[in-house]
Amino acid sequence: MASRIIKIDPDGDTLVILPKKGLANGIFSHDGGGSDLGTTQPELHYLCSKKHLATASRRACKMFASGFAEATPDPTDNLHHWRFEPIFDPEAFEIVLKAIHAKIRDIPTFVDTQLFAGIAAIADDLECHDALWFFAKTWLTTIKASVPTVMCSDISRFILISFVFDDPVIFETSTKTAITSSSSSNQVSLLGLPIRPSILDEIEQKRQDLLEKLINDLQNLESQLIRKKLGCSSGCSAMLLGTLVQGMESCSLYFPRPSRPFPGLYLRSTIASLRKLQSPKYYDSIENSPAGRYSGLWRVEQYPHGISGKPYYGASIYQNDNALKLVQHNCSLTNHVQPILDAIETAFHGLELSKHSSFGRK
Repeated sequence: MASRIIKIDPDGDTLVILPKKGLANGIFSHDGGGSDLGTTQPELHYLCSKKHLATASRRACKMFASGFAEATPDPTDNLHHWRFEPIFDPEAFEIVLKAIHAKIRDIPTFVDTQLFAGIAAIADDLECHDALWFFAKTWLTTIKASVPTVMCSDISRFILISFVFDDPVIFETSTKTAITSSSSSNQVSLLGLPIRPSILDEIEQKRQDLLEKLINDLQNLESQLIRKKLGCSSGCSAMLLGTLVQGMESCSLYFPRPSRPFPGLYLRSTIASLRKLQSPKYYDSIENSPAGRYSGLWRVEQYPHGISGKPYYGASIYQNDNALKLVQHNCSLTNHVQPILDAIETAFHGLELSKHSSFGRK
């Protein structure tokens, strides 16, 4: 197989071998290549120092001290051979190896989130966080303000980056977005990034817990309206109940009642839709309207004849002491729904980085 040698250390004694295959979804391919899954490109052979690798990488240290084949020089070239699977971005791989070998001038001052995520994946795999620490913290300062607040592929990258390089603020922000703006943890793991299962599980658990509380609270509100515990009259309660049921149905929260894991439900968009619920104007007689719960006064009078010659009912500017008097109720479903939504949004929090551990962080 054809190979290309990249001399990280010209006097090195170890070949780090990275087969370079096209990846259909470009998980770690930063150059956008890899649309042809079956095309095998030349292997990349990085000439490195075993001493530098073992000093910077816990994984390398354990491997070279073991009885694995990598611990013994290959007789064909008298070099140690350390072969990787073709899953890493070659550009990111080279940056990590240069950092391990203290090639400071060759390290970029800025990387985008895709390349940064590739570097984080390699650093976590090699357990060489310290070698990248200074550069990573510099890169983090330039991308901290660009953490998305809506679900996209970069959210997964920010979760991985902040986890590997210990940034609790970015970790909390990015996991919060994943909790509130994804329809399942599968969206977070879609890129195939090596995010810890415990992180994905907690994201999904929090998402489901919040959705379940939202649905339970809305159904409790429905129950109170059915039992006429809310609303100033029977008609008012019926109006509020109908508005609530229609709103829940439009958000796919009513029938059938959704259950865990709530596929297809997004917390943030669901709450945004519920906030738009508007109760219709409701009019009733003064007798059925508690004092202070209504405004205005409307008279409904009967005209002698309408255009068709039949009795006609409608609003009139004429005074008639016997006319039916109606008032507009101030009751609104918003007053009952908004506190529920506010309580759910108050509980919008990302994960705490301290509860999850990473290689290299104690």
